[in-house]
Amino acid sequence: MLMVIYPLFQKPGNWPNSYRKQHRAALEILNKLAIRHYDAKDLLEKMLKTKGLIYTQLSAGDFFHPSKAFSQALARELINENLLR
Repeated sequence: MLMVIYPLFQKPGNWPNSYRKQHRAALEILNKLAIRHYDAKDLLEKMLKTKGLIYTQLSAGDFFHPSKAFSQALARELINENLLR
């Protein structure tokens, strides 16, 4: 099993404290239970630097749904990390 932790699709520095706590807690739980996981936050940050925020969101201002481009980049990343076939 692999769990993918999706980020809030805005700059991590702008995440509300409640979401930061949720994100941190989810990672702690997965680590404690030794569940294989991938945190897509790093990919988000990389894409924000090279492509911009709108490239990651399904539509402007949608912080919860990834764009097709982000989803494709995530799939490539998971394949490259041997986490997905």
